[in-house]
Amino acid sequence: MANIKINKKHTYLIRLYDEFIWEDYESQIDEIMKSSVLLYVTWDLSNLTYVPWKYIWRQINLMLRYRAVIANHIKKNTIILPNKKWLDAIQYIFDIVPPVSPTELRIKNQ
Repeated sequence: MANIKINKKHTYLIRLYDEFIWEDYESQIDEIMKSSVLLYVTWDLSNLTYVPWKYIWRQINLMLRYRAVIANHIKKNTIILPNKKWLDAIQYIFDIVPPVSPTELRIKNQ
């Protein structure tokens, strides 16, 4: 399940859970990326119990598709990871598609 909330003006919290449905997640991201104002986005992956490798290339393609929007309209990304093991998965993605806006990685409860 993907859960996206607007916490305050121009701040989005995207919370993913095991077995989220990619199409729902992607359509919600499509809506966020239509913004023409600066955004602060928190990607909370801390509830995932495994790395959803089956979606890694889809995520990479999504990041490539919105690269210009991200560069111009996302002021800051914060990614909350469940544990340090996830750093390898995130680094794999960032080796292919480096962040174009400031991105902070956090480990849950640290």
